[in-house]
Amino acid sequence: MRNLERYREAKRLRDSGMTLRQAGATMGVSAQSIRDMVTWIERWDAQCAREAANPSLIEWSRGLDNDTIWALRRLGIESRDGCQIFAGELVFHRRDVCLPGWEEYKDKEPREWDRCPNKIRLFHVNKIRVWLGVEPFIYVKPAPSAAYLERAKVMLERNGYRVERVST
Repeated sequence: MRNLERYREAKRLRDSGMTLRQAGATMGVSAQSIRDMVTWIERWDAQCAREAANPSLIEWSRGLDNDTIWALRRLGIESRDGCQIFAGELVFHRRDVCLPGWEEYKDKEPREWDRCPNKIRLFHVNKIRVWLGVEPFIYVKPAPSAAYLERAKVMLERNGYRVERVST
């Protein structure tokens, strides 16, 4: 993430009449870095001015990283309103957030599940939830069932371990 104040400082030094090399020495960076900062902040300010004059130029996804935007587009979500689905209750399967239509993949092998088009990773969903102003979701793995614990005990005993109940 860029430090806008640092970039504005580079522009202020350059506008005050300093050479790129002098401004770089003042800020502890190279002359090329000053040139890059000044160019970037000028483009940023111009874009902000254009958006202030015409708010329709602001992309709906402003504030999300490219990976999350790509994940949304893969799901066919192309607007902020479409993201509201992630603000409510979430359905999980194999540590992914499931969208309508995921059920046909529910009982398939992991390799098939990976190809399910109606799922998105929880870290993307949490980025979207924060972007929407909703608390991120913390996944709590359910407690193991009695059958699962019994299978684990049998497996351990079969491999030479002794399993004892410990009182807490």
